[in-house]
Amino acid sequence: MPRLPGDEHAVELGPHDTVVRSLLQRHHARASKILTETISSGQQAGQIRSDLTADQLAKTIFVFAAGLLGTSKVLADTIDAEEMVESALALVAPG
Repeated sequence: MPRLPGDEHAVELGPHDTVVRSLLQRHHARASKILTETISSGQQAGQIRSDLTADQLAKTIFVFAAGLLGTSKVLADTIDAEEMVESALALVAPG
């Protein structure tokens, strides 16, 4: 997923700085659009589950990825990032 330089600081400043908030909103909109389009293509090809909309899956993956990034910094010794990615892929796989 595309990241802004200094994401960690940007997330902390976002609620308080209108310029940073605007950058984060544009980044999120652009990344979400790309992710939604990619998921939609995968659904049409039968590679991604279709019982949820592409938008629903994109939002879930976006939140999951953001959480994984934050959590992996604090709990790097207890969280296996590869296992978490495998779990995320299993969530979108067709039944």
